[in-house]
Amino acid sequence: MNPFAWKFIPEGTIVLDFSRCKNADVFHSVIKEGFGFPECYGENWDALWDYLDDFAMSEKKRRTVLITGTELLSEEMAEYLQEATEIFAELEEKYPNIHFSIEK
Repeated sequence: MNPFAWKFIPEGTIVLDFSRCKNADVFHSVIKEGFGFPECYGENWDALWDYLDDFAMSEKKRRTVLITGTELLSEEMAEYLQEATEIFAELEEKYPNIHFSIEK
């Protein structure tokens, strides 16, 4: 298996369910799975930006990313999510075809 190969994700809304996130490793695993990132994804903020940028650049249609399970996050993980939402907001600004929505 090629560790640099992206996995296929179907068209439509991408759902990132963070309800089971107890630490940063699980958090990045949810993101990696949701976006089909390759095995070599570095699981840090720089890697997240780089891979999301590549993802958004390749998307031709509008894509919504629905973030769920946030009410179950610990305080520490809620703060971690806040850092990620800053990256998501930058991505939305750069690529208007990508929209992030947090389910309350």
